[in-house]
Amino acid sequence: MSRHTKEDGITPDERIIEGVSFDEWRKEFAPPEKLVGAYYRNELSWEDFEKKYFDFLRSAEIKPYVEAFAKRCTE
Repeated sequence: MSRHTKEDGITPDERIIEGVSFDEWRKEFAPPEKLVGAYYRNELSWEDFEKKYFDFLRSAEIKPYVEAFAKRCTE
């Protein structure tokens, strides 16, 4: 889900904005493998995946990482 190309591995994904880069990648923010797998197996719609992913980011385990990251981004 974080690829810069479409599924063929060659064609650039038009959702990637040229000139925009990220300074940090946090493994903690990655969706759980089971969630990604369920989406790729078509067991979840995008809307369900999105809801479950946001629930994951709000979970007690991950929320402190999100809050710390947000604080650093606004300093």
